[in-house]
Amino acid sequence: MSLTLIYEPLDEIRREIRLLRILPSIDRAATVHVELLTTSLDLDSTLPYSALSYVWGDARTKEAIRIDGTWFEIGESLANALKHVRQETRDVILWADAICINQEDIPERNHQVSMMGSLYRQATKVIAWLGPTGDDSDLALEFIIHWARFSEDPDVAAIAKKTPMMNFCDWAQKFSGLSFDEEALEALIKLSFRDYWRRVWIVQELQLASQIEFRCGDQVVQSQSFLSACWWWTLAFPFRSHETGNDKWASLAQRAPLYKMICGLPRWEASMIGTTSLSKMYILEAARTMSDLKVTDPRDKVFGLLGLLDVEFTPSTMDAEDVTLDLIRPAYHNSAGLVFQNFARYCMVTERSLLLLRYCRGPGLRSKFSEDNDLPSWVPDLCDFEDLWTNDHIFRKDLEVELFPDLVQFRSNNTVLVVKGIEVDQATTLYEHLSPFWPSHDRKEDCARFVRDILNGPLLNGESPLHALIRLLSGATSMETITSEADGLKSAVGLLVLICNDLVLQKTIPIILIGPGRGVSEFTCVAHLLARSYFPPGTNQEEINHLVGLMISAEDYAVRTSLRRVIEITKDRSILFKTSHGRMGLGPRSLKSGDNLYYLAGYYRPFALRPRERAGGYLYIGECRLLDTSPPEIVPQLVPDMIEFEIQ
Repeated sequence: MSLTLIYEPLDEIRREIRLLRILPSIDRAATVHVELLTTSLDLDSTLPYSALSYVWGDARTKEAIRIDGTWFEIGESLANALKHVRQETRDVILWADAICINQEDIPERNHQVSMMGSLYRQATKVIAWLGPTGDDSDLALEFIIHWARFSEDPDVAAIAKKTPMMNFCDWAQKFSGLSFDEEALEALIKLSFRDYWRRVWIVQELQLASQIEFRCGDQVVQSQSFLSACWWWTLAFPFRSHETGNDKWASLAQRAPLYKMICGLPRWEASMIGTTSLSKMYILEAARTMSDLKVTDPRDKVFGLLGLLDVEFTPSTMDAEDVTLDLIRPAYHNSAGLVFQNFARYCMVTERSLLLLRYCRGPGLRSKFSEDNDLPSWVPDLCDFEDLWTNDHIFRKDLEVELFPDLVQFRSNNTVLVVKGIEVDQATTLYEHLSPFWPSHDRKEDCARFVRDILNGPLLNGESPLHALIRLLSGATSMETITSEADGLKSAVGLLVLICNDLVLQKTIPIILIGPGRGVSEFTCVAHLLARSYFPPGTNQEEINHLVGLMISAEDYAVRTSLRRVIEITKDRSILFKTSHGRMGLGPRSLKSGDNLYYLAGYYRPFALRPRERAGGYLYIGECRLLDTSPPEIVPQLVPDMIEFEIQ
């Protein structure tokens, strides 16, 4: 039947929404009967309602309900949720998007999505429907409730603050009856992998709610209990696994969507529920975290974020000449490519920074979506949103450039990014498979290249290549940082230990004698070789021996494993290079010899650009980390002399 027979138009000026009145039934399996109501979000007398958060599920699986006496088909997942929310003796007032929004009316859909933030904030509670009972979900929720009672005890909190986590896990198991029962853990893992936790819309639905009620089948757990228990779980699992030597559960937990939701999303902790909005400085990180979450429509990668912004798409803003806000206004009549492009422009203009560019991929690495939708090279694919420099502190207020509007423009129907900048250097020599961190198929050849180019290579502006490499990988800002600051030296030693272990494993360097007639281990032998290569010629032996001693004693588990993680990420996404001026740098894997490096619009790192020979303009290649260079201070007098680049 036509939806127009059910839906009456909503008044946008009054910010009207539809609600469902679910009629009671004592029979859980009975057909759901609802009535449509209309209320306004602007009135003090808004009808109290709950908002439903759920998975749409397979669109091909339908179930019929009655709306105002008329048969209406909805998804099986929603029908299941309505039957479990329905009461036996009283009405339930509920908002559910699939019914309350006319999905065939694009203008209405645009306007209703623009009010989603207000809608979830004003709900008396959000009902998070995790799905029907199954996979021992009852046991998982009992386990969560048990953890919650324990973790919410004030005495427990006091003990936890002054007790190392490993010891605290032991204490919890011995004195509270709290166990790490394998059957319960397996049930909890299954619950945390449910499709519910993979949805983009869940972020604002749970972030903005004043109260959350988690439902799975007939089980109900309140938000504070659920989230505090899960928060403790995310802390306890890794430590417990390390203590027992069995990382099965920690490994599974860290891949679980629920685990990522709690640990990864900005400010999403048990204590933060009820926060009304996120600072706009967090919007890029939220978009990155949400890139793994599912959407039926790619445009919802943007529209699903809007409730987290400190903006309201009210009728007054719709009439105002706010071009910037128009860029992210819900517009389902626009293509996904145009929505992503407008989002990129919004981020640049509002944050007065080119920070968004670090999420773009260069030629050969672009996603199928980017190619199919002909996205400009400066527009990232929000469905595949990865940051090359994950170990950087991304949210830096000093990235904002006061003169940004004078340095950045958009032309050719906003498909061309026009930005002013200054040339820095040119990539000349690329080490695509440089051991020990960039292995090709021939590991021994890689190690030989490493010895030739890094251990025995010529000095780079007075610095050894190995020292320069360690500075790059550790993020040291200057030559002094890595030797004079405790954290810098600790990172340097940890990285040298990793290099030493890899070289020893590959048997690249033969055993030698250090000192007359005294045999030493392979590790010590290679450690001496690395220490000599690390320091410039003329360094006294005492300083070299001191570094070797630090390497031999560097057994700190956390430092070595965290550094290994940094290396794994770096080698997968970047390439080591040298420039025409003798600098060493790390760049995206799409970098080629001859690509030029520029400081653009006051950004703190250089970007690689490649001229487009036939079409003119430039292709964006990626952000680079380059040693011993810094951006010029952008002052009005400098702007006229800066080079203008058209990035397409």
